[in-house]
Amino acid sequence: MIFLTLSTGYHHIFIALSDKEKLIAKKEIENKLASKNLILIIDEILKENNLKLSDVKFICVNQGPAPFTSLRTSIATANGIAFATNIPLVGVNGLDALMNEYYGPKFDLNVAILNAFAGDVYFEIAPKHVSGTPEKGTEKSSLRLSGSSNSASYGGQSSHSCDQNYLSNDLKDKHIIRSSEEAKTEKLEKFITRFSKDSKDKIQIFGHISIFKNLLKDFENITLLEVDSASVEKVAQMGYQNWLEQKNITNQIFPLYLK
Repeated sequence: MIFLTLSTGYHHIFIALSDKEKLIAKKEIENKLASKNLILIIDEILKENNLKLSDVKFICVNQGPAPFTSLRTSIATANGIAFATNIPLVGVNGLDALMNEYYGPKFDLNVAILNAFAGDVYFEIAPKHVSGTPEKGTEKSSLRLSGSSNSASYGGQSSHSCDQNYLSNDLKDKHIIRSSEEAKTEKLEKFITRFSKDSKDKIQIFGHISIFKNLLKDFENITLLEVDSASVEKVAQMGYQNWLEQKNITNQIFPLYLK
């Protein structure tokens, strides 16, 4: 089963060609060149592997977060191909993919963070009571806080209490089921107040940590990892899983995160 993946990062758009779970080839293009050359790169990666668009079963698309113009370019390209060929599209939440890829089970708290610009951040928080590594970008019987200062999303049949000492008072006992499409941003200054130097919890924060690294340099309990975005391999893996589970399949993709 051949499929394409388009994944927009903060500096490059990545194009991958896969056969089920096996990556066949990948290319990348600078964001500033994408509007001119993305279609050409897609054509090139297919021809180099003796394939045509008619051989592609579906196109997996990272729906963000990412810089708006570049994300719009990749999504518009995928939508155009889908309209012209009837190839289905499979969406992947880029923030879920980032959490899935870098989640560290040895930490009490994992935080994925991406730059939303103008002093804002996109974020997702996964406490340790998440059972194992977050799978396929879904929430299974676990609490995960995502993108807003006053809401939380969770999966499973039972409710969960949120009384960890790293959360501010306005987050405790908030259980608002909401979809990723409704995720919002938070000001960096407020985001930092979530964490305490006195906490004994081991915390890993990954993503665009350079935007606040100096503010957390004295926090001995926090491990920082600079990452631009989820890899195209991870996005492709989650897209293939979505296809198998018949999730997030559509004929027109939209960005998940818009300020």
